[in-house]
Amino acid sequence: MTRASACGSSWLSVESRRVVLATIATPSRADAPRRRPVAAVRHTTAAEAPATHWAGTRKTTEGILAIVKTKELALNKLRFKNKNPLILIAEAPEKPGNIGALLRSADAANLDGFIIANPKTDLYNPNIIRSSVGCLFTNNIATGSTQEIIDFLAQQNIQLFSAILQESKPYHSQDFTKPTAIAVGTEATGLSEIWRTQSTQNIHIPMQGAIDSMNVSVAAGILIFEAKRQRGF
Repeated sequence: MTRASACGSSWLSVESRRVVLATIATPSRADAPRRRPVAAVRHTTAAEAPATHWAGTRKTTEGILAIVKTKELALNKLRFKNKNPLILIAEAPEKPGNIGALLRSADAANLDGFIIANPKTDLYNPNIIRSSVGCLFTNNIATGSTQEIIDFLAQQNIQLFSAILQESKPYHSQDFTKPTAIAVGTEATGLSEIWRTQSTQNIHIPMQGAIDSMNVSVAAGILIFEAKRQRGF
């Protein structure tokens, strides 16, 4: 073994061709009785691993570390179990907290798909996993470019509603009972122009306060649960 890196209670040790994972049991509280850490080590092979990696990104961990294969997120791999799908699309979200909240809303509504257009953040960012409280793994997720997604929806005969102010109608006046995708943009810039011109209908949420700003995950929740209401949940 040439090097080892520690973060919190998890360790990752790397030999020239072997990745060593250790799960270490440590007291969860500072005032807990001291005890000797016990490590459960599993060896896996790697073609050429870097000399060392950080095993975590936080000072506090649950004492468990694993290497897993990520999901295939290609748009052409997306399949719907429901013949009348309801899909949420988010264009270029960056903040892990917002992405996690969107995933939680998608899970709560049991959506048929969650698609990210032009992704700017790694979906397996630890902060996304944490803020989604695991909903990254419960949702049917895909990623792609804006044009790829619009073409995909057209091929699947799925109507597109873009949350954008220009040429829009109140969201509750629309029919979401057919195969439907609802697209939301970032709080800073909204959706890009192509979503406005290629949508079945642009929609907006009537605002009654002093400002016209709403968190993207809150707006998405309002829109998708109106669609669920129309479909009888």
